[in-house]
Amino acid sequence: MRRASSELVMCRRVFLEKAMAHPAISFRFIVDGTIRLSLLTTSLIERVSLILGRGFEIENLKEEKRNFTDFSVTVIGSRPELSRRDKSKIMLFVNKRRIFEYGLIQAVEYGYGAFVPGGKYPVACAFINVTDGMVDFNVHPTKKEVRFKFLSPIHQGVVRVTEQVANSFGLLSPVTDNKIENYGNPLPFTFERIDKEIKFLKSNTFTEIG
Repeated sequence: MRRASSELVMCRRVFLEKAMAHPAISFRFIVDGTIRLSLLTTSLIERVSLILGRGFEIENLKEEKRNFTDFSVTVIGSRPELSRRDKSKIMLFVNKRRIFEYGLIQAVEYGYGAFVPGGKYPVACAFINVTDGMVDFNVHPTKKEVRFKFLSPIHQGVVRVTEQVANSFGLLSPVTDNKIENYGNPLPFTFERIDKEIKFLKSNTFTEIG
């Protein structure tokens, strides 16, 4: 059995993850009959700001979104100077579920480029919505890990939208040279072939909508 305090921390973490992905829903965190936290319906960026806490007020965050073929990407990121020593505040959500995916965490890092100093990592939340059939959530008991049918175009999408966030703070990203066009037959994703996925990023492209 876990200690009660450890269980409470885990429950609170799950609560905040669910609340972050569903800003149109009100949430209450109740412990022993006492309301510990209450979140009203709000916009996505306001919900992210509330959950990230002090230092991440809305004026220190930017939100960018793009729609692509079969998926969309929304990134809410903080000023580069608010970077951290670890990657714990790079958060990924796919179809409103918190996931862990090394390649997409790396995509957020690429989007900020050289504007985050070496040894530090940006604070950003990427919300990815994909069409049915593009992702399999049944590869891990907790559904924290997923398998994408095609990871490369989503990786590129996250890079581009994150880059927009960085640029919106008045920065010129060093990764603006790659052109986004139609993608044809991107490399199917496997966890053992992340390095090959990255090598294919420049050759596999996709179409932006709108």
